[in-house]
Amino acid sequence: MDIFTWFVPPSVLDDPRKCTRHRGIAKSLLAISLVTTLMFFGDLFIRGRLPYTEYALFAVAIATPTMGALLIRMTGDITLGLVMTNIGGILIVAVWAFLTGGIVSFALPVFLANISLLSTFGNAAILLLMGIVLMATLVFLYLATAIGWLPVSLIPDSAQPALMLTTMLGSVGLVVLAGVVVARDRAAAKAHLRAAQRAAEQSSRAKTVFLTSMSHEFRTPLNAIMGFSELLRSDEEKQLNKDQLGSIDHILTAGKYLLGLVTQVLEMSRIEAG
Repeated sequence: MDIFTWFVPPSVLDDPRKCTRHRGIAKSLLAISLVTTLMFFGDLFIRGRLPYTEYALFAVAIATPTMGALLIRMTGDITLGLVMTNIGGILIVAVWAFLTGGIVSFALPVFLANISLLSTFGNAAILLLMGIVLMATLVFLYLATAIGWLPVSLIPDSAQPALMLTTMLGSVGLVVLAGVVVARDRAAAKAHLRAAQRAAEQSSRAKTVFLTSMSHEFRTPLNAIMGFSELLRSDEEKQLNKDQLGSIDHILTAGKYLLGLVTQVLEMSRIEAG
């Protein structure tokens, strides 16, 4: 078992389609942690030393996607895990932007990476909700910047261009890497669906052939039973009593009913066979 499969809830391990989806989401969330780690080292390389506040923010930013993957593994609820992860991501970036320039902060491109990444998971409701939260956050940052609520920026002006480049590159890398992971896993899920469809079609064809064959096999002895019953009923040399004639009538009635059922099965088999 690889690390991505470990993040799949045990309850869906036997379902190839669900397992593939959970693996893809785990890969994407862990990719966020990886890219954030690389951005941390890039920031550290540019500035040499960071304030303790930024160390804490980076630590939380790196841990949050991984915690989201763990939450999905424990609950089996993808929606809950993605919502919590994205709300956490928006809050972290909002605090970062608040402490580093507000609406003009170098951290803002991560917002777009966050929402772009979320769109690859294919859940319109979550995307709409997170879009509303993100727009409200941006409005708050604008107001905080315009009114002058912001504290002194943690970032010196000389480091702003290099950090903006690092953030942009990290955001693009994040979206591309996670998008590739999701696209590959979706392709694998589609392959599982196609294989399941082929198996179902083969099973249906086998069922049709079986029903057609069995219907023919049933009709032959049924025709013999009914034919000999008719001969017994109409035999003038050996007249049957009333009870015997009643028994023959029961045989013929049941035989006709069963023959009708077999004929219906045979017709349905022919329709399914085209």
